[in-house]
Amino acid sequence: MRHYGLDEQINHLRESGITFSIMSEDDARTFLRENTYYYKLKSYRHNYRRGDDGKFSCDFAHLVELSRMDIALSRLCLDHCLAIEHALKVWLNAQLMEENDPGMADRILRESGVSWHAEQTPAPSNPYVEDLLQHCGTDRSLWHWWELGMFASQARLYSSYCHIKGQEAPLEHLLFIVRKLRNAVSHGSCLLSKVHIPAPIHAAGTDQETPFDNQVLRQGMWLCGRNPTSKSVRKSSLGKSYKKTHRTQLFHPSLHLSASSK
Repeated sequence: MRHYGLDEQINHLRESGITFSIMSEDDARTFLRENTYYYKLKSYRHNYRRGDDGKFSCDFAHLVELSRMDIALSRLCLDHCLAIEHALKVWLNAQLMEENDPGMADRILRESGVSWHAEQTPAPSNPYVEDLLQHCGTDRSLWHWWELGMFASQARLYSSYCHIKGQEAPLEHLLFIVRKLRNAVSHGSCLLSKVHIPAPIHAAGTDQETPFDNQVLRQGMWLCGRNPTSKSVRKSSLGKSYKKTHRTQLFHPSLHLSASSK
């Protein structure tokens, strides 16, 4: 493989069926030069049908619109994922402040199996945590891990406390999705490159017949104050909520393209 110049990128897109009717080739070159890169943008074409000749049926402007929506969605998701990660720490801290067992923090670490050599996010040279690393070394307490551990570590600490207390960890089954989503948006992965992919199934030890997206949907309905007791109720309620959000948030005027947009 070799790199493509701008003209080669345009030609390759055209050969794959992408048209330049809404957005001109000159505007497309400007967008590819200043706003994104070819490999990322062309991934959005997989949302469109391919003819018998193997060519896609969309305009370059459609790919641009999806890329703009994707980055807006990614920023929103990252904000929520970081808030969830922080909430896990705050919740566990609140439980520990009311805990009578002085050794509970150590018990949580042992139960979780979090280890310093395998689950540390930042490198020792990271200036934002360098002082903390020098202070605690390898003898790390639970609150040290709140600053040094990956999201998976935070989820395990949260789950371990609930297990020790014999309690059900609220919404624990959704943390896997949050972790995958957080990693994806942190590294700039495309969320909308292929929106019709099958939903992943629950991990081992859980209901193998229930897709993750159904679990998210049920929790979302619960958070909206609705009880999804049947598929028809769930579909109707979700549809109304989606249309409202769709009009007021997702398709903000600033994300729309006109024929002259760049």
